[in-house]
Amino acid sequence: MRASLLLISIVVLAGCGAKPYVGTAPAGKHQDISFRAVSTKLEYQSGEPIRLAGYVKNEGKRLQTVLIDADPRIGVVFRCEIKGSSGAFTPELRPAEPRAELALDNSSFMILDPEKESRVSVFDIRTVKGPDGKTGTLPPGEYQAMIRYEVPPTAGEKTTDGQSVTQLGQSARYLSKSPRAVWEGIVTFKVSADAYTPPSRGPRGGGPSGG
Repeated sequence: MRASLLLISIVVLAGCGAKPYVGTAPAGKHQDISFRAVSTKLEYQSGEPIRLAGYVKNEGKRLQTVLIDADPRIGVVFRCEIKGSSGAFTPELRPAEPRAELALDNSSFMILDPEKESRVSVFDIRTVKGPDGKTGTLPPGEYQAMIRYEVPPTAGEKTTDGQSVTQLGQSARYLSKSPRAVWEGIVTFKVSADAYTPPSRGPRGGGPSGG
């Protein structure tokens, strides 16, 4: 998960440490950064892939830098939990892979202009592990998804096992300004009993037709 870096003027920051860890507040706003959970549809057909996402917004009047590096060693958390009438369902998702180099660079951050909103996480859910321990698609019903985005106190400075993280480019400066907090948002959606039919795919490519 990466975000394009916007060019900003260089500001000299002397002795700036990471902002304090704020804590958890559902759909909270921390240090002028708010968060919301989104579903691309209000209702999905049975067996249809479900796409959920988390968005952050800069509610302040100044540029904000937000740490979004998904390397699991960095410690940033992107999580999705789903609950239905029969209990909790755990989405089966491909885990994020470590980067080739244990380091932060400019692309490890999202730069948000005032009032700018951008996506920090997306979850394409095809199968889940249900409360009975079985794996499959979500059965018909109404669901509530909680999406979580967390930047722990030492994320980007130390790995989850205590190693130092190399800082490249402007990452040290961006990291000193990046909020440390837990953001959570909740979104509801339905799964109908109607069976999902995947869209048909046409033939690929093909040269000019002869005659």
